[in-house]
Amino acid sequence: ELLYAEEFEGDRVNERDWSFRTGPRTGLGINGLNLARNVRVADGHLIVVAKHEVVDGQPAHTGGGLISRHRFGYGYYECRSQPFMAGRGVHTAFWQRGMGGAENNSIFEIDSHEIDSTQKIACNNLYVDVSTKGYLELAWPHRAQVPLPLPPDGWWVDAYEYTPDGVIFYDHGKVVARADFPDLVAQQNVWLTALNGVGKVDTDKLPGETRFDYFRFYARDYPGANL
Repeated sequence: ELLYAEEFEGDRVNERDWSFRTGPRTGLGINGLNLARNVRVADGHLIVVAKHEVVDGQPAHTGGGLISRHRFGYGYYECRSQPFMAGRGVHTAFWQRGMGGAENNSIFEIDSHEIDSTQKIACNNLYVDVSTKGYLELAWPHRAQVPLPLPPDGWWVDAYEYTPDGVIFYDHGKVVARADFPDLVAQQNVWLTALNGVGKVDTDKLPGETRFDYFRFYARDYPGANL
């Protein structure tokens, strides 16, 4: 049953349902900055712009994204997106993870897709926290490197089903991976993001855009972590 749909209609972000992902994202091979001003709604799409620009007097690779204010549990999650692919350095993702804090719901992460620009590979992941110091990346079949047959128009339909038994990943309606893991129970936020500064960046190809057409959540009458 369809319980939530974001079709990105109108001319502004629905801030009742979504917050902006902001701030630096740094680490091994990553040096980017997320800005709210890089995110807008137009033409029925969520548009995240990747730029190489000067921020506070310093050169920066900037991107951004949205984080749902609603939290979701067991169900089927689907998103249609057009990742930026013109040059290296932009990392588009549709995923879920908690925000932590008092809710203590940042205990695992489901990545429906992680796509590094120019690389024709979609990475479907399940990460599970094993301590407060970080999370453990589980071995296959919890991580799938799947060839990415993007259609000519660049639009990609990706989905996953989070159930009491684990996670099933879908690319364009076909099952590409399964993660049997019955201990995943949490209500978490959905993230639609396009990070910049991931590996080498082809700054001459920027600015560029990642677009999201919709996000939809369907649920069954499962016990436990439902909406």
